[in-house]
Parts: sequence; C-alpha cells; structure tokens
Amino acid sequence: MSRFRHLASLVLLMGSACAPLPPPVPAAGGPAPELSRKLAQFVYIEEGTDLIFTVGVRAAALREGELFFPLEVSVTNKEKKTTWKVTRESFVLFDAEGQRYEMPTQPELQAAYDKRTQDTRLFTARSFTAGKHEGYRQIESNFFPDPIVGVQRAADTTSGPEGVASRSTSLTPLETVELTYRSFMEDVLYFPHPDGELIGYRLSLEFRVTGLAEPARIAFRIPRIVGKR
Repeated sequence: MSRFRHLASLVLLMGSACAPLPPPVPAAGGPAPELSRKLAQFVYIEEGTDLIFTVGVRAAALREGELFFPLEVSVTNKEKKTTWKVTRESFVLFDAEGQRYEMPTQPELQAAYDKRTQDTRLFTARSFTAGKHEGYRQIESNFFPDPIVGVQRAADTTSGPEGVASRSTSLTPLETVELTYRSFMEDVLYFPHPDGELIGYRLSLEFRVTGLAEPARIAFRIPRIVGKR
C-alpha cells in the first residue's frame, strides 16, 4: 500500500493519526448510528429537518486497488431562506482512525486515474434517490466531469423535466454550487484510497457549509460485490 500512501499525501489534508473519529451526526443533530440508514443496497442516507444527504457506494466497491475511488453523492437543502455555497472544501472523508481525506483537483485525478469514463456505467444511486428529490429543483454540479463526454444528464422521470438541471456536456469543473431552499445537487466525488483495504472499511463523509447549523456526517461501508473484482 506504499504507493497509495505516497500519492494520497500529495492531495489530502491529514489530521492527527491518533485523533478519534467524531461520531457521525444527522442533519437535525444528535448521535447517529455506527452506520447510517440504507436507502437501498448500495445507498446510505441521513435525513433531517434541514437537509437530505445520500451516498452511493456501488462503483467504489469495484475500485479496490486504485489510487482514487468514486462516491455518488446528493445533498438537498431544506433550510428556509438559506443558500449554501458548496465547494470542494465542503466535503471531507474520514476513515475509522480519524484520518481526513480531501478531494483532488480534476488534473490530479486525471493524472493518476483512468477509469472516470468507465465509472459512469456503474452509477446506480440516482434511481433510488430520485423519489427523495421529488418536488425539489436540481442545481447542476460537476466537480469531476467525464474527460470524454463531460456531463450528459438524462431527464429525471420522477421529478419531471422542470426539476432537473439543463443538459450539459461541459468538460470544465463547476467549482461552486449554490443550493437555494428546496434545491438539490447530485454528483460523483472522488477521494484518495485510504491506506489498507477499502472493502469492508468504515468511512464517514462530512458535509459542511456556512448556513448549516452543524456539519452533516454520513457513515457507510464499501461492500464486497460477489463475483466482481
């Protein structure tokens, strides 16, 4: 795992190796379970009075051994009269030892990871989270555009055409997403592979923005998919 450690150190901001992992917290405050609730087999969810936060892990389960891995993430703003400015720094990944991992830039990902286009065929979370977004407006998010085709989003039949961001094929990352009340974003986010095995390991993704009373944290495990490598 030395090659993971070497590259990850270039793109993540690490906390103290002995710092304990803060307990995950749902949006509404109070302790969350060791693992967040599952919305589907490969989709975890935390839902409170101020936001809905989901993470899809199916694609990540097929990227053991890579320097980076993807997470399908959606965030819904339920805070009245509040606009959240979401950036790369809004999301931080924690491992079970309290180590923190930040997202790479698009050039850093492209230089060390060549499966971004292949990953697109593995994403399934949207089919399970669409019902949670019904009646909400989608704001386009594109932190890691596909280097071949950019972003090509089909209409969301649950929310209806007017609830979905306009079709885009941009190859330029959107570095800031503004989530107004009753709007949501969904995107694929990449993080450095932690030291050790990814499969079966407890991880926690934190979402923090100005205007959110406290960080939202969702805890999950990357499963082993039988018959897949």
